[in-house]
Amino acid sequence: MKKEAREPSPCFPELSWKLLKSYLEYNGVTDISSPRSTIKTAFKEGLIKDGELWLKMLEDRNRTSLTYDEATALDIYNNIKHAYITLLDRAYETLSKKYHPGIKKQWDRNCG
Repeated sequence: MKKEAREPSPCFPELSWKLLKSYLEYNGVTDISSPRSTIKTAFKEGLIKDGELWLKMLEDRNRTSLTYDEATALDIYNNIKHAYITLLDRAYETLSKKYHPGIKKQWDRNCG
């Protein structure tokens, strides 16, 4: 039986890359200034997997502000619901279990 996709979190995707950026900066990585550089650095540092899909998520995020076409909007929605939510879940698991257990409280407060 296929698991039903849950609705995207309100933190999608803005707070996710900002949380990654904060974590990286806290750990001494200071040469990041944009969502794209944050994603690339987080991938390089092993915080996230599927770096290319994260970049596609970022592209879709950028497209949403200019999308008035229903087919494009539905395509982005389906990407969020069926692919990107998994990326966010994995990032949450990595940050909360492997690196910093206290991050769960911040994640739940901002994204729960």
